[in-house]
Amino acid sequence: MKERQKNILQQLMNHIPEYHTIAALAEKQHCSSRTIRNDLKTIEEMLAEQNIDLSIEKQPGLGIRLHGSAKEVEKLMRYLYDSFPTSEEENTFMRQQKIFYDLLMENQPITLQELSNRYYVNRSIIKEDLIQLKKTAEECHLDLETKQNFGTIIIGKEKNKRKALAATIRNLNPGNKGQKLLETFFDDIEVRVVQEALNELQRTEKINFSAETKQSLLLHVLFTIKRIYLNQQIELTAEERAAVRDTLPLEWSKKITLYIEKRLNLFFTEHELAYLALHIREARLEKTNRMISENGENNRFASQLATKLIDEVGELLQYPLKKDKTLQIDLLTHLTTAVNRLRSGLIISNPLLATIKKEYAYLFYIVLTIMEEFSDQWEIEMPEEEAGYVTVHFQAAIERIKTKKQQPIEVAIVCHYGIGVSAFLQAKLEGEFPDIKVKALLSQEEAPAYIAAHALDGLLTTVDIPDISVPTILISPLLNQNELAEIATFARRQATQQQKLPHQWNILNYTQPFLVYLNEPLKTKEAVLRYMTEKLMQQGYVAESYAESVFERERQSSTGIGSKVALPHGDSKRVKHSSISILTLEQPIEWNKGEQVSVIFLLAVKKETLKEEGLKGFFTFLNRLTTDAALFDQVHSEKDKMNFLNYFKNDERK
Repeated sequence: MKERQKNILQQLMNHIPEYHTIAALAEKQHCSSRTIRNDLKTIEEMLAEQNIDLSIEKQPGLGIRLHGSAKEVEKLMRYLYDSFPTSEEENTFMRQQKIFYDLLMENQPITLQELSNRYYVNRSIIKEDLIQLKKTAEECHLDLETKQNFGTIIIGKEKNKRKALAATIRNLNPGNKGQKLLETFFDDIEVRVVQEALNELQRTEKINFSAETKQSLLLHVLFTIKRIYLNQQIELTAEERAAVRDTLPLEWSKKITLYIEKRLNLFFTEHELAYLALHIREARLEKTNRMISENGENNRFASQLATKLIDEVGELLQYPLKKDKTLQIDLLTHLTTAVNRLRSGLIISNPLLATIKKEYAYLFYIVLTIMEEFSDQWEIEMPEEEAGYVTVHFQAAIERIKTKKQQPIEVAIVCHYGIGVSAFLQAKLEGEFPDIKVKALLSQEEAPAYIAAHALDGLLTTVDIPDISVPTILISPLLNQNELAEIATFARRQATQQQKLPHQWNILNYTQPFLVYLNEPLKTKEAVLRYMTEKLMQQGYVAESYAESVFERERQSSTGIGSKVALPHGDSKRVKHSSISILTLEQPIEWNKGEQVSVIFLLAVKKETLKEEGLKGFFTFLNRLTTDAALFDQVHSEKDKMNFLNYFKNDERK
């Protein structure tokens, strides 16, 4: 059942035995009367399927109402309640997001009692929700105002409200994409008409928006339609309108909106046309990957950031990234797109972010540090979703370098059938496995001395040779399929070992027992961060302002990396001595909405420390910790500090 249909039922239940007109319900739900009639049919089907003996009674001139016994109404309430998430944390988060959505979509205050009735919780819980949502509103540059006997309303610029609405829908639908998400929040006819308008523009103008751009434009136009129905229209500055005057994006905006106006009976103002044009201007077209925008300042920002990233990531990781032309082009294209989108309010999510933060934590942290430092200079916020996309570009470049630097796997062949069979084995082996290079064809007698004098990765032999110090594969003269499969496994294992970073590291280079806190009874993220930053400050590792930068970082986005592990960090310029502070919790706490954490690493490191091999070792261990459940349980349950630190110090030998 759609959210709108639940809301209609709640409205009917909360006002039994009053009648409601179709027009009043449509206005309340911000949709058309036809949509309400379709929803009522769906509701009647649901009541029949659930064996709930309630009916929707229709009276000409009065409207409709819900008719039935109190017992059946209670049965319906239980059904609706059960359709909410069962997890207490998830239920709280989802309820708060739905309340936030309701407040954003209303232009009149909503009372505590209305919210209490709508979400089946008492008023004190709603009050707690509103305290949390006030912080959420502030993060969106909006103000949530609550007045006694009046209700709650969100005040702020329409542009900020629309950004908040887009973010809220993503929070409410973390697993929902595309059409399913749209059907949940918008009228079917509106979705269809806007899709047709965008498709018609692409057909007539012979262009093709990228998939992510088309979805973002679709969402933006649908929200605009909702806001027009509510008479909540946007106001742009003269400068913003002038930026798209007499431009191709404005012409395209007019074509899209004209198509919609004819079919949905509404009117787009000059401001709405310009606002859509600003979004189109920053769109990316498929295949050519070209940008419509020609914003000089944005392009300069993107160019300078791309250069800085390539220079500093290459220096910190010791990779020749400046020579990678593919990286330069791809990174500049992405950053130009990103900056233009962000400055025009066109926001996209990164569905791979959680995986990127876990699998490439070290590279992600380096990229994020550089981007945050650079963004501060330009006063533009680059969210971690963008850092995630940039990390993928750099990881692809690193893989290209590794492939080029891949050393051949050097082996020798021992064959007691003679030189002819040995040559046949060499030809077949090198034909099947281009990465394998045969260094020598040996007799059984020659093998021990040759192996002792040369560094080989392996030995392939037709006869068993005892006491050999290199990996040995026993083969037949004709190399059957089973032997080829065994050699393939050997080759993959050797390639993987070549790509590993050879390093010895010791966690004690970055932390000390007095920076480790085990089995702490702290209950909130704020308490954990305050405790850890104060300890670092008292020990002289960071400046007094470091704590502020840690909290600011958390306000921007969660530093949880999955598997109950968090990696909070602050401004590297406020670090006096690089360190890693570690804390485990007696019980997991909510680190972010729906995310539990019980092991925290507070990373307070200078930028130059990022190039040290030891820190790479820490991130290698961190990857193991988030993927090895048994290791995590051992680390989390350890009560002795030195035993705890030994899990890190001895990682290479585990």
